[in-house]
Amino acid sequence: MFALLWLSMAVFPPDTLSNPRFGFSHFESNAALCKLVYSKYKGSELPVYRAYAAAAHMSMANHVWNPYSKWNYFNEGKTQLEKLIQSYPALIELRYIRYTLQRYAPTMLGYTTHQKSDREILLKSIPMLQKSDPFLFHRCKSVLNL
Repeated sequence: MFALLWLSMAVFPPDTLSNPRFGFSHFESNAALCKLVYSKYKGSELPVYRAYAAAAHMSMANHVWNPYSKWNYFNEGKTQLEKLIQSYPALIELRYIRYTLQRYAPTMLGYTTHQKSDREILLKSIPMLQKSDPFLFHRCKSVLNL
């Protein structure tokens, strides 16, 4: 048990096990992290954590070879994320997650529908985030190239 805990601390970014937002930037390159975040947070009471779980599920498409599996992972996660944003449209972090995924998703997937509107929402939220959530503030500035 101790070895598993030590291994997870060595493999995953700090605090990912207690808060999925810290591992988001590593989803693309770490299949084990995607699986962990998805299994741990898919049923969370917090919509933001469920959104990170959906993003982890979408990112699993980077870690499988079968085109059908890639498509399924991506679409299942996308559906989960879109439902969350529809239910909680005022949560800025959900918009950040979707904007980031849309910005870096392959164009052939056609996942760009809300990119412009999410960008506008994030830009308008920057001053408020600077005071209320410095972590998200810096992440938004980075993805928006500010």
